[in-house]
Amino acid sequence: MHDCNGATTSLWQDIQAQIPADGQQAPDMTVDVCIVGAGISGLSVAYMLSQAGKKVAVLDDGCIGGTMTSRTTAHVFSALDDRFYKLEHLFGETGSQLAADSHTRAIDKIEEIILHENIDCEFQRVEGYLFSHTTTDSHELDKELDAALRAGMLDVKKVDYPPQQPQLGPALCFPRQAQFQPLAYVAGLAKAIQAKGGLLYNGTHVQTIQDDDTQPYVKTSHGSTITARHIVVATNSPMHSREFALKQAQYMTYAIGVRIAPNSFMPALYWDTQTPGYHYVRSASSASGHNDILIIGGEDHKVGQDTDENQHFDALEQWASQHFPSIENRVYQWSGEYAEPMDSLAFIGLTPFQKSVYMITGDSGQGMTHGTIGGMLISDLILGRDNPWAELYDPSRRNLHHEAVLTMMKEGINANLQFADYLRPGDISSPDELAHGQGGIMSKGLRKIAVYKDDEGQVHQCSAICTHWKGVVRWNEAEKTWDCPLHGSRFNACGKLIQGPANSDLAPID
Repeated sequence: MHDCNGATTSLWQDIQAQIPADGQQAPDMTVDVCIVGAGISGLSVAYMLSQAGKKVAVLDDGCIGGTMTSRTTAHVFSALDDRFYKLEHLFGETGSQLAADSHTRAIDKIEEIILHENIDCEFQRVEGYLFSHTTTDSHELDKELDAALRAGMLDVKKVDYPPQQPQLGPALCFPRQAQFQPLAYVAGLAKAIQAKGGLLYNGTHVQTIQDDDTQPYVKTSHGSTITARHIVVATNSPMHSREFALKQAQYMTYAIGVRIAPNSFMPALYWDTQTPGYHYVRSASSASGHNDILIIGGEDHKVGQDTDENQHFDALEQWASQHFPSIENRVYQWSGEYAEPMDSLAFIGLTPFQKSVYMITGDSGQGMTHGTIGGMLISDLILGRDNPWAELYDPSRRNLHHEAVLTMMKEGINANLQFADYLRPGDISSPDELAHGQGGIMSKGLRKIAVYKDDEGQVHQCSAICTHWKGVVRWNEAEKTWDCPLHGSRFNACGKLIQGPANSDLAPID
């Protein structure tokens, strides 16, 4: 299975067959719930509502299970990477407890679904270890341990070092975390949805979402209309509500897969405390072996704000060889995108000022559990059931804590500074300067043109102005994409939209 979200291929994309859809270009129809986005969030909502007897339709302009779900490293964990002491600071002790409970129950829900639907996705419970990046300073660990215990994570403990990994030094052990093969899991969700009469459509781009008082509807770019009592937008970065470009920021993260001797690595999750430059590690199985790949991730930065994306893969391998010296050669490398909310928690619930349109966004690098929480919470809201997490994740929340406000201001200033690209000269003055497979920005008077020369030498040109908030896109050499440094929209080498919040392609050049 491969998607159009970049030139690299993740381990999961390499080993997973295409997930069948019910067709391309969804026709006119009426359903109970229309879900936009067929990643883990959208499919979790569809699964839980179809189990409750609702007629659902899921629409995606890419593959079912594609986009960022196919580019995760699939850590399934309740040890929040924004730290419990930070959540307690932002939401109070009760908020921290609710966050811990929601992620813990999300792991339980994933396991329950896997058992009920008999999904073969290599799910296993593992321990997770948070270790200090300096090996000598454990102050951060002590602070997090105290906060985790106050959050109700009573089985968390500090150890001298993780089993078989003494080189990592002191660590916090979080029991009963999990890992799985994410595309195999969402393939199981898709099959179960279809078995209940749910419909899955790929190749369907949603152009308009209307929160109509009498009959909400979705309009597609090929002209069909899907009417529904409820609409759920689960598209990583929402394309229907502009305020969330200000309430969260889009980041790139990188991953490599390196060979290890089969079964030489005890399955576990590892995260370090380095800031910035956080790393995360797990093992997985390739198509030809068992537990023979070590996945190392990290090197995060804001989308479009890096000059050499490929260097991050090398940096990850160097870090891995220092901390896990038995690794062998690199066989996979890929990148993905995630949304970092201003106050560290996802936005799940009714879209502000709307009556029938729900949303799931702001995964904060924990898409597997946040997506599952989204399925549980949105289905409860639609079915009229109380949910203890509704207020915590409410997209209408206004967190006025000074740290959240400062984060939002900092990200806003950063985005506005990127408009300086209008004043800069282009990367190239002629397409002749590009090698095959490369792209660059060319200036023609006041116009900025995105120029790509494909592997056959054919030149493709389109406007370099993002269709969201008019930032100038930049070339991503690792993924062969055009990335907007303002709010994280991304387009393929020829200008086709692959990631919001923009909702249309880069404009053609006259």
